[in-house]
Amino acid sequence: PLVIGHSRKASVMPSVKHLAPTERDLETARLSKLFSHQKVDMLRVHNCRINRVLLDTKISVLAAYQTDRGIGYKNRLPWDLKGDKQNFRKITWGHTIIMGRKTYESIGKPLEQRRNIVISKTLVPAPPGVEVYPSLQEALEHMNTKEEIFIIGGEKLFQEALPFADYLYLTLVQSSNPVDKFFPPFNEAEWELEQEVFILPDECNEYPYTIKTLKRNW
Repeated sequence: PLVIGHSRKASVMPSVKHLAPTERDLETARLSKLFSHQKVDMLRVHNCRINRVLLDTKISVLAAYQTDRGIGYKNRLPWDLKGDKQNFRKITWGHTIIMGRKTYESIGKPLEQRRNIVISKTLVPAPPGVEVYPSLQEALEHMNTKEEIFIIGGEKLFQEALPFADYLYLTLVQSSNPVDKFFPPFNEAEWELEQEVFILPDECNEYPYTIKTLKRNW
């Protein structure tokens, strides 16, 4: 090109090496066309192995918390709600449940008629009836069926699973007991309310509570 006033050597742009997409990149791109981009991206951020089985799996978070989002105190529930226990049993029966070590220790045993998975690096050897994985990511990669799996606690596992959960099953307890563990905040605008049931207190339930089912707007 013509340069008026003075001359100088044209700058040479360094060559850019275009890396060929990896097999994982190609698979992620393909699955992004079939499934929600947001979910694929969230799983990839968490370094989960992206595959159709995992994307077909319904990942649900099941939790109960009180008015200040408290979920536990000294590794125990701060309330005793028989109705909520029955609801938990009904929802999770026959499914996979994933929990942290402290949650498992608070329960004290594997729950019957469920695949019990515990996330722990120290629970060795695995107790009878329990599968142990060192991380939630690795546990999710061992899901072999297109089923619904439930993340049931505690605080750290809720924080990790919430970004890519498909459903929330929440029990909102109208109490203000002492707590030391909390359910993480989330953007309710990202969720659609599918069901809501209000339960009055009675001889089996010391506090009023509301059961909500929320579906993510992927």
